[in-house]
Amino acid sequence: MQKKYVIDLRGYDGKLRELISTGLQEHSFKLGWKGIPSKNPGKVAYTDEPVLYFDNDENIRHSSFVDGCLDNTPISPADFLALTTEDVKDNSGTASAACTDPKPEPTIWDGAPDWATHARVRWGKPEYPEGMNETFSELYTRELPKTRARQIAEKEGYEIAEKYGWNTAARELIVTRIESALNKYAEELKAQVGEP
Repeated sequence: MQKKYVIDLRGYDGKLRELISTGLQEHSFKLGWKGIPSKNPGKVAYTDEPVLYFDNDENIRHSSFVDGCLDNTPISPADFLALTTEDVKDNSGTASAACTDPKPEPTIWDGAPDWATHARVRWGKPEYPEGMNETFSELYTRELPKTRARQIAEKEGYEIAEKYGWNTAARELIVTRIESALNKYAEELKAQVGEP
């Protein structure tokens, strides 16, 4: 089993990145990595991707970002090229432990307004002008956190609607009225105790 490394090439662009990535991948084959076994094992691939992961299962993964949760050891291109087959052997006898303090992965809702309930991701390449060669994801939806007033209104409103056999529209109307009354009452209480 091999040690795990990650090399960040985001500081290099264009042809220089491709040349460095090619050199690193070719050196890794000498150290025992196989590249992408499912696609041309032992062949250089994806030289335009800025982050290379050399995993302990002999695979090389390519990415556009550094995943802070993975336990691959960061290494510079020069230090990686100086490694020998002895250097990369993992003598611990076990695979590296999984990330014990995972950082939450970015989600489509990061930076979204609090009121947003629908989102669509747009992917594109930086070398193309805005609006060209883009792909859109499916529509994502989320349910916003409910206030305590809304939770109470739904509980009471649903019970009333079920008791009297009201349809969905009538049920939502009573829930909205109860929520509005609770919020108004909360505002009055705040005013009485002098809260802002």
